[in-house]
Amino acid sequence: MGISVKRNVAFLILSLVAFASWMIWLGVRAIRTKNPVVVSRSQLTVSQFDLVAQITDLTGKRVTVDDVLYAAGDGPAKGDVLTVKNLTDAKGFVSSGTYVVPLIKVKDEYLLAGLPDDPGFPNDMIDTRAIAPRIYPWTDEVRRQLSEVHEHKRKGNSAPLPEK
Repeated sequence: MGISVKRNVAFLILSLVAFASWMIWLGVRAIRTKNPVVVSRSQLTVSQFDLVAQITDLTGKRVTVDDVLYAAGDGPAKGDVLTVKNLTDAKGFVSSGTYVVPLIKVKDEYLLAGLPDDPGFPNDMIDTRAIAPRIYPWTDEVRRQLSEVHEHKRKGNSAPLPEK
């Protein structure tokens, strides 16, 4: 065997080890981060009140406010028990616990904030029932994402943040 053949075999082995290492790393990352919660920045730009609230079940439509993360004007305070009209439509509820609840107030009723109107599609072209509003479990990752959005909202920017 010549030197060039030995070099090619060594390069092949090195490439296989690098590829196997990369695939193992990707597999470990996939296992550790399955089902990540991604907060909808668009939904939060529409919401008037972002609350941390206790939810025991969706059918009761009642939430108990633990904290007010963002409020655009007068709204709920810590300890208030609110009736959220469309809470039964919410996606993201797993079990009783603490959730981030983005709300809007229409007249005297609280509703989960949905997605904003899309300039490319009139409302009559979109089945809004298919796009249910979301609530988010109160985790460290959700807390981090919310702090970025709220910093943007406090600066008076109404446009959504660019997705990362």
